[in-house]
Amino acid sequence: MRPVARAAGSPDGGADGARAFGVYVHVPFCTVRCGYCDFNTYTSSELGGGASQVAYADTALREIDLATRVLDDAGLGGRPVSTVFFGGGTPTVLPADDLARLLGESATPGASRRAPR
Repeated sequence: MRPVARAAGSPDGGADGARAFGVYVHVPFCTVRCGYCDFNTYTSSELGGGASQVAYADTALREIDLATRVLDDAGLGGRPVSTVFFGGGTPTVLPADDLARLLGESATPGASRRAPR
């Protein structure tokens, strides 16, 4: 069996041949709790002082930055992202600007760190 050549930007590899991967962004907030849901999610009344919808995007962006540095240190940085999946609760509970920031940084990890200032 011969290997199949992959086009640049395909899910199996980018222009440099690096294998692409998917990113999952967990958004643990819901407006109501569904009886069938087993995800780690919270409604506003359940949050208490342990989590904040307002601070969530900034916290998640720091986590994405940390994961990017870990991948870079392991020699796996710069791999193309083929898919970004939002799940867990109800991602649209977050403001659209926060979702856009999360999507942008997830699709191109480390871009904000590498951007000229």
